[in-house]
Amino acid sequence: MCLGSCRDTIKRSVDKTLLNGKWLVVNAKRNAKTTTTLNEAYFMFGADSTFQTNFMGEEMMGSYSVKGDLITQEGVGEEDNSYKIISLSKDSLILSTEIRDYNFQFFLLNERLDPFNNIEDEQDHMEGHGKQDKIES
Repeated sequence: MCLGSCRDTIKRSVDKTLLNGKWLVVNAKRNAKTTTTLNEAYFMFGADSTFQTNFMGEEMMGSYSVKGDLITQEGVGEEDNSYKIISLSKDSLILSTEIRDYNFQFFLLNERLDPFNNIEDEQDHMEGHGKQDKIES
């Protein structure tokens, strides 16, 4: 019979399709303390298993795979990294990882929730349709 400890050994799986898209870091912790050094960081997961991020300070691209609740990035930067998915929904994502003896936790929102996303395109669209012909008198 399996009691409390069995629950910890079962890895939960996640719906990989929910990862697709660009995720913006809205809060990050390094060794359990909030850090602002990752304020404009993002993670992008492609449906074709491509991966892109800038959280290490520069643009990095590669591929990723998902097994259970673990994302493994390959070919990004100097070494492959793994991220544990703490929580994933269509709108939010929480990841944790360890890099160079630092424990990181990332709180991300899907880019489509960014109120400033595509604002210039929307303004251009509105200006084009909002023009009125001059009325000559």
